[in-house]
Amino acid sequence: MASALIRRMKSSGIGDPAIARTLLDLDEDMNAFNIVELTVEIASAANRLMFKHGLRTGDAIQLASAIDYGRKTAAPLYFISYDDKLSEAARHEGLIP
Repeated sequence: MASALIRRMKSSGIGDPAIARTLLDLDEDMNAFNIVELTVEIASAANRLMFKHGLRTGDAIQLASAIDYGRKTAAPLYFISYDDKLSEAARHEGLIP
């Protein structure tokens, strides 16, 4: 998210104060995030997902992390992405788009 905001600032001329405030808001929001640590198991699952769905590395790690988190919580897991290929892979893996 921070990377996207900074790229937007550089490409569109959004002022530094607006981006700085948004980045501070993001830092505050992170307290509500559930962080999934990258483990050997998740990395292996990401490798399989890359092969199976033709995903990029970062996308495969994101999907493998979501699948792992979903298994541990046993709750319905919604997966939101603007990337159609990643969304389709998530759907095939049983996540709710």
